[in-house]
Amino acid sequence: GGLTGNADMESPLGERSLVDWAQFETEEKAAHSLLRLAEEYRQSAQQTASLGAEFSEQLLMFFAPESTFKRDAAVQIHQMMLEVKMTMESEMLVTEIVDPTRDLVARFSRVREMNVAKREMLAAVEKYEKRHSGKLSESTSKPVSEEKLGDAALKLKVAINRYCEMEKKVIEDVEYIRSHFGELA
Repeated sequence: GGLTGNADMESPLGERSLVDWAQFETEEKAAHSLLRLAEEYRQSAQQTASLGAEFSEQLLMFFAPESTFKRDAAVQIHQMMLEVKMTMESEMLVTEIVDPTRDLVARFSRVREMNVAKREMLAAVEKYEKRHSGKLSESTSKPVSEEKLGDAALKLKVAINRYCEMEKKVIEDVEYIRSHFGELA
């Protein structure tokens, strides 16, 4: 009864709560190296964009001596198109590669945090139960004060609430990670 009854609340994640830590950590490492690659890729895209702009300038200088209106206009249009294309490409790289990867890495660390919170919660449950049984088996040993028991109960409540809040967020994260990395647990 009481508070301890809540401790083994039906967890929406149930026992699927990322049991396979070895695999989870392998996948977390993979996500991190993916992010590093994505960032490198984005940088090279930006370098390519500036090379494109330089190339257009060279082109402009090459055509400049002839200086016919048509030729000039064509080069300017070409330069504009090139810049637009480069800008679009580097922005697409950011959104298509870097952002989702960064998101994935963030989700991994939230799952990790949740598991820490879960351990803290279980430790609080254990502490509360010890204090509680200490209070009940009160024949010879020194009684556990109401104050100490209340303190343990409060800590337990805080730990449970924190865990439950986190778990709500993490359920989405776990589903998201699973959809990107396959079954985790």
